[in-house]
Amino acid sequence: MPVIGYLGSESPELFASRLRAFRQDLSAAGYEEGRNVTIEYRWAEGHNDRLPAARSESKSGGFARCLM
Repeated sequence: MPVIGYLGSESPELFASRLRAFRQDLSAAGYEEGRNVTIEYRWAEGHNDRLPAARSESKSGGFARCLM
């Protein structure tokens, strides 16, 4: 199953509308989280200095795509 890494600079609550739209677009393309694609989320919680480590982790984690 493909894995998408999703890196957010804030918290999931602040990204709720974007995440909803992201999942809707995936669904329109035929992908459903947990059924035929996995999404792994990493949140910086406003600490942007955490993003490079999260990005490196995503590369070593074998994500098909990484979104920021």
